[in-house]
Amino acid sequence: MKPLWTFENWLSRSREEGLSLAEVILKKEMEATGAKKDEIMDGLEERLQVMRESLKAGLEREKTTPGGMIKDESKTLNHFFSNNRPITGSGVIKTAIYAIAIGQENAGMGRIVAIPTGGSAGIVPGVFFSIAEDKKLSDDQLKEGLLIAAGVGMVVGEKMGMAGASGGCQAECGVAAGMAAAGALFLLGGRGEEVFQAFALAVKNMLGLVCDPVGGLVEVPCVKRNGFAAVQALLAIDLVRGGLKSVIPPDEVVDAMADIARLLPSALKETAQGGLAQTKTGLNLSERLQ
Repeated sequence: MKPLWTFENWLSRSREEGLSLAEVILKKEMEATGAKKDEIMDGLEERLQVMRESLKAGLEREKTTPGGMIKDESKTLNHFFSNNRPITGSGVIKTAIYAIAIGQENAGMGRIVAIPTGGSAGIVPGVFFSIAEDKKLSDDQLKEGLLIAAGVGMVVGEKMGMAGASGGCQAECGVAAGMAAAGALFLLGGRGEEVFQAFALAVKNMLGLVCDPVGGLVEVPCVKRNGFAAVQALLAIDLVRGGLKSVIPPDEVVDAMADIARLLPSALKETAQGGLAQTKTGLNLSERLQ
């Protein structure tokens, strides 16, 4: 069977077989791995529980990360906004706080689900859990959203690596924002092309995002960047729900991202040789760490 690693092929198979996108992706995973449906869904359940545990731990974290640059950002935000109204709205700030909390856990060497990477681990669960609380979604529904996110990752992975060292942060936080937007829109009733339009809108405005970790650690700007990327996913969802589409098709957005990954200099690919890592403060922090 021809690989289905394009958004257009996922859609074609969905239409031809009369299956939802989540069902198509699940079926393809069963065909590719030989695993049974229950085995795959149990694996997704396990990942959901790890995400919940990392969120809880991140929200309660007070211990400074190994590099000393991140401490209790999500707890600080939670405390402030329990008494102050956010300009962005309660759902938006909650999503950002959740994403940052899990980003903290990753930076603090806690247990997380790399989705698609450790440095971007807070974005998908931040979006999913925030929406799930608001809409009272079940774990079974969240697992369908994770299937969509996985299908998105398959498409991107066919054309480029999803690591800062190979594609810059567009390949980590950018892809994670697209996975979150697609999966969450499916959870909210989006179907067919709408789901991948959400991916395209989220990702194309993060194209070229560099990976410039201060001191080579996944702390600055990585943790807060999880929050920003999660909020970008929310905006992509609402734009699609409001009837907007990406002029550039989703598959071509992936092509562009892969081209940009090849064009980015190594100094902007997780080497800490450019960007924020090479600012005066960034260099001072790096020297202190060494």
